Amino acid sequence: MSIDELKAKLLELLRKDEKFRYAVAGLIGLDTILNELKKLREDFSRRFEVIEKKLLEHDKHFKAIEKKLLEHDKRFETLEKILLEHTRSLNRIELEIETLNESFYCKAL
Repeated sequence: MSIDELKAKLLELLRKDEKFRYAVAGLIGLDTILNELKKLREDFSRRFEVIEKKLLEHDKHFKAIEKKLLEHDKRFETLEKILLEHTRSLNRIELEIETLNESFYCKAL
């Protein structure tokens, strides 16, 4: 039997004979590779769960910060309105003082 014929026979056995296929897979270390892949998948799943929990915690924290920022925005807008009103009042007072000063100086002369 030639090498090509032997290869063809081996491939045929691998396709048709399940026990032989598993024996060859074990012999070449495929079971070890599959077990390592299974461990990697389990490890990945555990790590993903931890990351997912942390993301949910960060999301809650972010939402709390966002809520505080919105509250601060409202407070800032209120303070801005008050400051604008006070600025207008101050401008009116300054104008009145200026008018009174002019009136006082005119009467003094």
